[in-house]
Amino acid sequence: MVEEMWKIHELMDRTYGSPRMHKELCARGYCCGRHRVARLMRKHEIIAKMTIRFRRLTKAGKRKPAADNILDRKFQVSLPNRVWASDITYIKTAEGHLYLAVVLDLYSRQVVGWGMSSRLNPDLVIKTLGQAVAKRDLQPG
Repeated sequence: MVEEMWKIHELMDRTYGSPRMHKELCARGYCCGRHRVARLMRKHEIIAKMTIRFRRLTKAGKRKPAADNILDRKFQVSLPNRVWASDITYIKTAEGHLYLAVVLDLYSRQVVGWGMSSRLNPDLVIKTLGQAVAKRDLQPG
């Protein structure tokens, strides 16, 4: 039965844990209990691949906007460094999520600041905005 478990393990791309392995063995005609399957999998180090499930980080519609929308979708800007836009997104990697924050100058459409972090926290935004301010020669007003 252990040889069959290894075949199923490889065939299913190492994703079956003991509950699905038990069902698959029963479907193939093996008479066994689920605890026995779990014990044999532990003994022979047949381990299912673990994946990190996606967690939604924000709750839509629960909070008011952090600031008023003074831009009002008017993306045509006549002078540089007058209007900046920013966003945060995540990139799925083998080690988990990588968060990317970007600041754009809407006049030139250039990235004036960016930052990456393995955690989504205010430090990422502050670092990114600080980088953008340091990169551009800003004048008051």
